[in-house]
Order: sequence, then structure tokens, then C-alpha cells
Amino acid sequence: MNNVFPCLSNLNSALRLLGNVTLKSSTNKLTSRVQNFSNMANQGNIAEVIFKGTEDRFNGITVDSSKEHCSTDTFRKKLEDSLKSWISTQKRGIWFKVALEHSEWVPILVKKGFDFHHANNGFVMMYRWLPSTICGIPPFAHTMVAVGALVLNDKSEVLAVQEKHFITEHWKFPGGVVEPDENLINAAIREVKEETNIDCEFRSVVSMTHAPKGIAKFKSSLPGIKSAISDADFISIDCEFSGLTLDTTVNAFDTYEQFYNKLKRNINNFQVLQFGLGVFRYDEAIDAYKQKCYNFYIFPQPINRNVPDRRFICQASSMDFLAKHNFDFNKVFHKGITYLNKSEETTYKQTLDERQKNRAQSAANGNYTANPILIPDDDKEFVESTMNSIKTFLESDEDECLLPQCNSFRRRLIYQTTGERFRNKVNLETRKTDKREPAFYAMKPNCPEKLAEKERKKCEEELKEMEEAVGFSAVIQHIAESGKLVVGHNLCLDLLHTIDKFLSPLPDDYDEFKQCANCLLPSLLDTKYLASTPPLKELINNSLLASMLNIFKNEPFQRPTLEVEEDGQGYIINDKKEHEAGYDAFITGICFLTMASYLAKQEKVHVRDVISPHSKLLKPYLNKLFVLRLQDCPYINLSGKDPTPSRDHVLHVTFPKEWKTSELTQLFSPFGSIQVAWLTDTSAYVGLHKRDQAALALSTLSQSDTYKVISYTRHQSMLKTNLQVAPSPAARKKREPEMVTGPRPVKSRKRRIDVNNTGTTSRRVFETITEQPEEEPENIASKMAKMFDENSAWD
Repeated sequence: MNNVFPCLSNLNSALRLLGNVTLKSSTNKLTSRVQNFSNMANQGNIAEVIFKGTEDRFNGITVDSSKEHCSTDTFRKKLEDSLKSWISTQKRGIWFKVALEHSEWVPILVKKGFDFHHANNGFVMMYRWLPSTICGIPPFAHTMVAVGALVLNDKSEVLAVQEKHFITEHWKFPGGVVEPDENLINAAIREVKEETNIDCEFRSVVSMTHAPKGIAKFKSSLPGIKSAISDADFISIDCEFSGLTLDTTVNAFDTYEQFYNKLKRNINNFQVLQFGLGVFRYDEAIDAYKQKCYNFYIFPQPINRNVPDRRFICQASSMDFLAKHNFDFNKVFHKGITYLNKSEETTYKQTLDERQKNRAQSAANGNYTANPILIPDDDKEFVESTMNSIKTFLESDEDECLLPQCNSFRRRLIYQTTGERFRNKVNLETRKTDKREPAFYAMKPNCPEKLAEKERKKCEEELKEMEEAVGFSAVIQHIAESGKLVVGHNLCLDLLHTIDKFLSPLPDDYDEFKQCANCLLPSLLDTKYLASTPPLKELINNSLLASMLNIFKNEPFQRPTLEVEEDGQGYIINDKKEHEAGYDAFITGICFLTMASYLAKQEKVHVRDVISPHSKLLKPYLNKLFVLRLQDCPYINLSGKDPTPSRDHVLHVTFPKEWKTSELTQLFSPFGSIQVAWLTDTSAYVGLHKRDQAALALSTLSQSDTYKVISYTRHQSMLKTNLQVAPSPAARKKREPEMVTGPRPVKSRKRRIDVNNTGTTSRRVFETITEQPEEEPENIASKMAKMFDENSAWD
């Protein structure tokens, strides 16, 4: 451009040489103008007033710093003049390609409302949308393309490789990320050569898939999951937890209410880490069932201050158990899907509505706060300093200003004071950085239409954020709305967690819980209860999930072969991923189908007639939860009355702290064998095997200075009326000060046993004591197996 101006200067000299009088006046004017133009060019002020850039077909401008570079001071003025020109000429998207060596431009562009779009080696691309409409610039490409090669040799052997760096050891197809400007075919051939040094030839594309990760993957998959649930004939579920039991131990003779309250206390302290969902649909075309199975990692991410910052306990035995089964804890914490139950979602929505209402009211009042709060002395200096920054900003040519970082209380003080001093002159806004940290900005007011559009977009973003916070609960809520048959194995704990975490907080009252569960999920089936009830009980000698799967390989059962839906994901039995929730849900579905097929065969009907919430064959088993650790309560009936066993043979005994099981055995020896269910170191329930001896034992043992015996009914009545059970007379005497000679070591009578010969022990909830070998009660082994042991959790 500067090479043009010497020619213009020469023109001035040439005109002077003409000497034509008649043209002298005009020539002098032209000479004067050319001279001024030349002087301006020499000063660098013409043609550099605004950036030229390159105009695109969308009426936008792209400026390249490597082609139009200038100093920082010049850039500020030139950018401001350019923006005014572009706005007046109704340009739309403005792009700045800033080279690495010109990075000093970046903060100046940010202050003028530019944002980052993408970056590559050596440059960053920034943009600003000038119109007051919704930004029409699409986001940068966000999908990484990779290939995997299925390589076969002439023996039909498949080529597999192992990674050098891995979390869990595994085999995989060779493959990797497609390089820039590389097509998929060449990428696959190159990856095979790089990883195995084998030359291969491309034949065909086997399949293509799109696999976003974490919450993004969940959001994109949610419509398909909901559709699968709506089309399903039944659904199976399974959960993995951060722990199972606290110090509270379920007693063999607890009432249903006591059992529920202890489980509820446990559930409030532990977290669902993984949720398995199996969706099963009958396909008439092939006369068989198809399946889709999902394995979700769950983690309550604190997305914002409207989401509860949950606290939960990790039980060491549960963590060790999951780790031994290759549980990926990294996926839980990095990619786990968050959740809110309905109560939390309602609270979130109310808070959001109130915040939007306050923003609208504040904008209408010029950001003036009607009920200001007193500024504490410790905050006055900070507030005053911020007000000075805003005043300086308003006197500048900048469009916005980043204010000092502060906590939410100080931000409120800034909002309040700004409204008082700069009413209608400045707008304040809190934005989130890429690291989800709040950034506080002051901006000069825009036109009302632009402000309204900005508020509308902000409300939309807040609603999207709320949907993200609801997260996995959307799946469970859709299951509840569908009314589908929901199947689980040993379903009680899974159900309580599912309701509490994803639907509604568990009520305190047991009867309210039953009503709540029956209302939310009206069609439940526990395969452990089904397998433990005639006519299947006689055919299934072990109701653990793994054992049932093996039993169903043989007659009279016929284990179904399930195809994975064409557009879905699923498992096969040989995956052998026990204790992965998705796989366990899949196995639960197979076991249910096998038992349903057996019942259908006996009744000579089609299996589809059995698998329905309205099936007469399933009705006796619906909404009954198998109870694992209560001595004589086989199930919880969610849709009716629970079985009420007689406990007239059970006595409550208090005794000295030094007593062991042998003392209780000796005390009750005249009345036959007993079962001991320990409550504390000085009390226990004692169940008589000879029930008709209970009244005699109570009358005979009711008078003693060493121990105290009362009936089970009386003890439960005292608990309901909050009456304290009196300790044994001997215990009372030992509590008198003059009898205390020093601390005694505590001896526990809760013996530990190895239930499954695994080398580990579990707390013994009750013990069976026999007076003579021939009087030993039947099924003691099965009673012992009912007690909890971490190694038999796949039940």
C-alpha cells in the first residue's frame, strides 16, 4: 500500500511543471489534497483505520493477525473503530485468527466481547456475533474419529493385541485415532502396521458407532433408552453399592418395622455406584425375546449450588469386594452420572424460578435492591474498591470489565451497591469459566431487545443445567411412569436405594414406605422369592444367582438364548462379568425368563402370557420382597399384609456382661435347644425349639437376682412406649460405685463364623444351641447361609 503514495507525490511535482495558468487554481487544490493524502499515508493513518480482513459468504469478516499485525496500542483503537464500522454495515460473525506470536491481542479481544472458538498448532480462533439475534456460529468439531481393524488370516483367526498401558488387562482389535487429512481405510491399515507390523488389505466396513463419554454419552443415549423401556415386556435391575451395613445389625427376631428402619439408616449412608438395566422385548418374527442391557456408573456430582453436596460412606469390605471383581472406580468419579430425586428436583426448580423472578424484578428497577443489607466493616474496603473499578470502567471505551473474584456474599453486596450508585448505567453478570468457577463481569447496558434475548438464553441454559442435574433419575422416573414389570434378584436393598436416590426420599414409617413403593413401582418381582417358593423351590436347591444360572442349564429347565437388539448393546452369558451391575441385570432377566418358561410349560400356555403385570400365574409372586435376615419372616408384601409369625416361643433375657452362650445354654437346658439372637453384651432374644415350653420357662425363670426374663411381646411393647428395659439384678449391683474395682476387658459373645469356607468371617446374628445332638434343629445350615457375608453378595 505504501508504494502507491510516492507516485502520488510525484504527481504533485508533475503538475507544477505544466505551467498552465487556466488550470492553476484546480491544480493547486488537487495538489493540496494529494499532499494531505500523502502525509496521512506516511503517518500510517489511512487504510489502517479499520481491519480489512476477508469477507465470507455469511456476511462475516475474518482477520488474520499474521497478515494485519499492529502494535498493541494501535490494535485497541483499530479494533474499536472496526467494530463500529462492522456494526454500522450490519456484519454478522467477526473472526480473529490470532497467531501465537501475537497473543497479546487475546486479552484485548476478550474485553471487547470475543470468545474462543477453537485452537490449533500456532494459533487461536476467536469470534464475536454482532447481531442481537441468537448466535448463528456453530460450535467447533467435537468428535474424535478412531478406527479398529478386524483382521482375519487364511485360517479365519482373528488378530488381537494388548495395550502396553492399561487399567485392567484385556485384548482388543488393533486401531487408533485417525490423523488429519487421513481417510478411514488408510488409518485402519496404518494402525495395524504400526501395532503389529502386519500388512493387511481393506475389504469392507463392518460397523460404525458414535460413542460420547460420561454425561454427554448419557444425554445422547437417553431418548433411545426411554424408547427401549416403552417397548419392553419387562425390565430387570441390579445395583452395586459403596457399602451395605453400618454398626446397626439386623436381628433375627426384629419386627418388619425394625428391619425397615435399620435398612433405611444404612441406605442413607451409602451410595449407588453402578446401576444395571436390562430391557427385554418379545419379537414375534422370531418367536423369542431380545435384550438391551446398560451399565451406568453413578456419582452425585456437585454441578452447582442447587445440587446437594452429598456425603456417603465407603465400607472397606465392599470396596475390596468390588476391586477384586475389576470394578473401575475411575469411571465412577470421572464419568459417573449425577441424579436428583423428585423432592430435590422440585426444590431446585423453585429456587431457579425465584432467581429468575428476582433478576427480572432487579432489571425493571434498574438493578436497585429494595431491601439492602448492611455492609460489614470487613467488606467495606473491598466494596469501595470494586465501585471505583466500575466507575473507571464506565469512563473507558471498554464494553465489559472483569471484576475481582469474590465469594457469593460479596457478590451480593456488589450487586446491591452498584444498583444504588450506578442505576441503569451498568449491568452485572456472573459467568462460569471452563473450570466451572464463577467469573464476575460489569457490562455497559445494551438495547432492551438484546438484554431480553440474553436473559432468555440464560434461562434456557439454567433449565439445561437442571436437566443435567436430574441425570440418571430421568431413566428411573420413566420406568415408574411406564408401569412395566420390574424384576430383580434379592430385590429389597436395590429397591430401597432406587426409590430413595432417584424417585422419592424413603418415609420414616414402614407402612408409608409400602404404599410409596406400590404407588411408584406397582409391578415388582423378586426372582429370589420366586425361586424360594413352590413349585420352583423343590427344583432349585440354591437361590444364589450364579447357582441358579448353572441349575437352569439342565432339565426340567430350558435356558433361553437371547439376541441383542440390532441397534442396542447387551451381554452374553460367556462374558462372565459377575458383579458388574449391567451383567447381573442381564443374568437376572435370563433366570426370570427360564422360570417363567417353566411355569408356562406346566400350564401349557405361551411364556408371553406369563410375563405380564396382569398375569394370573405371576400374581402370587408379585410385589413380594425376599427377606434375607429375619428368622421367620420370609417376605415383605408391598401390596398387602405381611405374614405375621407367632413369637410366643421367644423370650427377652438380660444378664451380666460376663455371660457367654454357654451360660444361656445351661440356663435354658431344662426346656430344650435354643436359638440365641444377641442384642447387646447384656441382652439377647432366646427362641425355644420346643415352643410349648415357653410359658413354663417364663414362669420358672422370672425370679432371679442374676438375670431377668420377659416375654418377647412385653419387650416389644416396652420399646414402642420408650420404656427402658431393666438390667438384670446382678448387673445393677455391679454398677454401684463401691463394687467397681477397675475397668474390665470387654468380651464379645458375638462369635464369628466362616459361612462359605472362604477364609473370611461374618458376624453371627444368632446361634443355635442344642441340648443333645439328636435334638439339633433342622436346616441349621440354611439358617446360617441367610446371614450376610460379603463374599456371597451375588445372591
